[in-house]
Amino acid sequence: MAEVSTILTHWLSDKIDDFSTSPTCLHIHFKPPVQIPPPPPPPKKIEPCRPPINFELTIDVHQYSAEEIRVSTVNNVIVVEAKHEEKHGEHGHVTREFLRRCTVPPTSDITKATAFLSADGVLKITAPKKSTCCKPGERIIPIEQTGRSACK
Repeated sequence: MAEVSTILTHWLSDKIDDFSTSPTCLHIHFKPPVQIPPPPPPPKKIEPCRPPINFELTIDVHQYSAEEIRVSTVNNVIVVEAKHEEKHGEHGHVTREFLRRCTVPPTSDITKATAFLSADGVLKITAPKKSTCCKPGERIIPIEQTGRSACK
């Protein structure tokens, strides 16, 4: 520490003509640089209460037409059934069918399950998460912005 005081004393004596403080009385205070807080995040878009998808089931059913597929629910199970029959004359016919049962997690709202069949034969069944942001019987009404003035 004495070496630092000696160096500072010599340096300061060159800079200031009338340097009369002793090295033991020399106090140097360093302040850290002021940190500017980051800007606040942009306001979030207010969305209506739409729970995210919690359950999803995808099945390739390209060998079946939409009329040959049946999707139903039994308690907390989604049941997918499909049956296809082809008749080939007098000596036989071909039957193709399947049954798939899938238990839906208790966090999913099976009453709001949806099923979509794509043009290339992929059946996608989804069920949203049970809503926790609304009270029973309450429904959030989404607000649409028209972008036009209310006055004409």
